[in-house]
Amino acid sequence: NKSETFAKILYKTLNIKRKNTKRNDVYILNNTKQDIVLIEWGFISNYQDLIKLTNDDNIEKQSQFIVKGIINYWIFIISNWYRNCYFCSNKR
Repeated sequence: NKSETFAKILYKTLNIKRKNTKRNDVYILNNTKQDIVLIEWGFISNYQDLIKLTNDDNIEKQSQFIVKGIINYWIFIISNWYRNCYFCSNKR
């Protein structure tokens, strides 16, 4: 599944451990037909998270990590497509 692949690549890009959230535990993941990834940076009810979530430098840094994750995902998708492409290989 695309969202699972993206999540794995994003976690690898961010070099963080993945929280084991079951899909059925999150309403939006369970009730969406499209592949999606839900990124949680923290909780505004947690004061330390709130400080991080409202700090411009931290927001910029987190945004860059998301962009790197998206780029790495597409590199993965394209390289797999190219590797399996009949017209792109020497298998013809």
